[in-house]
Amino acid sequence: MTPPRAQATSRELTGQLAILAAVLWAVALVNVTTPTRYLRTGQVKGTDFVQFYTLGRMAVSGQIQDFADREAIRRTQLALVPESSGMFFPALYGPQVPLALAPLGLLTYEGALMAWTGLTVVLYAAVVVVMIRLSDHLGAHRRLVLLGAAAFPPFWQLVQHGQLTIVAIVAFGGAWRSMAAGRAGWAGAWLGLLAYKLPLLAPVVAVLVLAGGWRVLVPLAAVAAAQYAVALPWVGVPGLVSYATLLINLPGLSPVVARPEQVHAWRGFWDLLFPGSPLAVWAYVVTAGATVLLAAAAWRRHRDAGSRMTAIALTVALAAPYLYVYDLALLAPAWIWLADRAVRPTRTAQRLTVWALALGYLAPLLGPVTALVRLQASVPIFALLLWSLWRSGFHAPDTARPAPDRVRG
Repeated sequence: MTPPRAQATSRELTGQLAILAAVLWAVALVNVTTPTRYLRTGQVKGTDFVQFYTLGRMAVSGQIQDFADREAIRRTQLALVPESSGMFFPALYGPQVPLALAPLGLLTYEGALMAWTGLTVVLYAAVVVVMIRLSDHLGAHRRLVLLGAAAFPPFWQLVQHGQLTIVAIVAFGGAWRSMAAGRAGWAGAWLGLLAYKLPLLAPVVAVLVLAGGWRVLVPLAAVAAAQYAVALPWVGVPGLVSYATLLINLPGLSPVVARPEQVHAWRGFWDLLFPGSPLAVWAYVVTAGATVLLAAAAWRRHRDAGSRMTAIALTVALAAPYLYVYDLALLAPAWIWLADRAVRPTRTAQRLTVWALALGYLAPLLGPVTALVRLQASVPIFALLLWSLWRSGFHAPDTARPAPDRVRG
C-alpha cells in the first residue's frame, strides 16, 4: 500500500490511512449495529456467509451429499435464516467446503458469523505480518503498512460479506513465504488450497503449466486432489459427478453468479462495455489468455519469489471468470511487496506505476459509479501493474531475495 507522491512523509500517509480506516469501519459498524439480523442497508448480516453457514449445517446434519443440489441448499437456507428469503446462492463450492465449515454448523448463525469474522481478521493480520517480515524496507514503516492493510477496501468488504477469501489470502501468504525460503514444493502445497474455489485455481494452473513451474504445480495438484479424495466417503462418486456437471454448466449461470459492475476481472470489464454481446465473451477469452501468457513470461524472466507470486496474484485477479470486490483482498500480499519495491532507496519507482498502486488500492471504492460509467477501473490498473512487472520497469533486475536454484520452474 503506497502513496502516489514519493515525497509524502510517513506522518502524512499515516494520517490519511487512519482517516480512511476510521471512516470505512465506522460505516460498517453503524450498518451492523441493529437489533435484528438485518443491516441498516436491508441486507442480512454477513450477507454471503448465509450460504456457508448453510453448507456447514448440512454437513453436520448428514446432508452433505446434497452439497451440489441448489434446491436442497435453498430449503436448508430458508429453514436456518428465513430472513434471507430474497437471497439466492448457486451451488458453486466443492464438497471439501461444507466439510471444513462443519464446526460452524454447530453454532447459532450469529455465533458462527462472529467466529468466522474473528478468524478472518486474525489470519489476515498474520499474513500481513509475514509479508512485512519478508520485505526489505517496510519494517521501519510497520504501523503504516498495518494501517494500509486495515483500510484496504477489499478487506473491508470481505469482513462485511463473510466470504471465504481469507483462504486464498492464507494460500498466497504461505506460498510467498515458502517461495522466499526456496521451498517450491511447499509453495505449491499452499496454492493447492485454492481448490476450494476452482475459478481462482484455474489461472494459477495455467500460468505454471506455460511457465514450466512443475516443482510448484505437482504438489499443488496433489493438495487439490486430496481435498476431493477426503470428501469422497461423504459424498460418493455420484456427488463428485454432480459437481463436475455443475462446473461444466457454470458459464450458463453467469446472470445468477455475477453482475458485471461487481466483477473485478476481464470478464466483468468486457460485459460492462458490451452487455449481452458475444463480443464480450471473446474479448474476455483473448485478454485472459494474454494475461496468462504475460504472467508465464514474467515467471520465467524473474527468479525472485516476489515477482513470481505477484505475477500469479495479478493474473488471478484479471483472468478469473468471477472475481468480486471482496476477492481482491487476495492481492494484499502483492500490494505489500509492490510497496516494498516502491520505497527502495536505491531506485526511484516509475511515477506511472506508483500512481497505479495508489489508484488500484482505492479503485474498489468506485463501485457505485462503475455501472453508471460502464468501466471497471481496477482492471486496466491491474493489467498495467502486470505489464510493468513483465517489463521490469518497476524495479531494477531482480537481485533482491533471489530464489535458490531449486525453485526454478
